Amino acid sequence: MSAKLTIIDNHIATFVDMPLEQSLEYLSRYGRPRVSKLSEGWHCSVEVFVTGPGVQFEVKTGFNHATPRDAAALCCDRLNAALKGLSK
Repeated sequence: MSAKLTIIDNHIATFVDMPLEQSLEYLSRYGRPRVSKLSEGWHCSVEVFVTGPGVQFEVKTGFNHATPRDAAALCCDRLNAALKGLSK
């Protein structure tokens, strides 16, 4: 899977307000997102595949989020920060 580096500029406000479904759609543009829950709370992660040979990494949150939406929003924020770092 390959994706162009499309970064949302106002990501903090955008991701916090974004419904869970849209957050997962955003994450799926770059890899395989997963949301799960343990007794401590919700967790989100995505195996990221971006344009470039050998470029692969994982973005994830802790298992301490009150809702799946909170976990996905933080994962989107972290992904966006990582992509900004790659595009420099």
